[in-house]
Amino acid sequence: MAMEEVRALVFDDDPDDRERIIKWLERLEVGIQVVGTAKTRLGALELCSEPRLRELEIRLVATDGNLTLGDASGADGRQIVAAIRETDLPIRVVAVTASPVDDGVDVHCTKAQIRDSEFSKKLSRMMKSWW
Repeated sequence: MAMEEVRALVFDDDPDDRERIIKWLERLEVGIQVVGTAKTRLGALELCSEPRLRELEIRLVATDGNLTLGDASGADGRQIVAAIRETDLPIRVVAVTASPVDDGVDVHCTKAQIRDSEFSKKLSRMMKSWW
């Protein structure tokens, strides 16, 4: 039986890290397809409106907890997580960052951990239980 495709968003202000996260998610044995990205918190918030999340059929968001705003306010990725949790949608959130983002995050991992094959296998098993 084929696994259903999991549509995902990736938010990171560093283009190299964003690409690494995309490749990592797509390598996990869960059937993830990244369908959108943002490099600023403002861009991420646009994608995280409930109508947009429904339209894109998003089931997973991977975000940098220190995602910059694109302005000078100094806010961080917690606002993205809060926006997702305000919807009634069953979306899982993975924070890929050096800084903890505990409120509403399903999994927190460091950018170094996404290079660890054992961690990736463990996360794949966990994700399979989600969907």
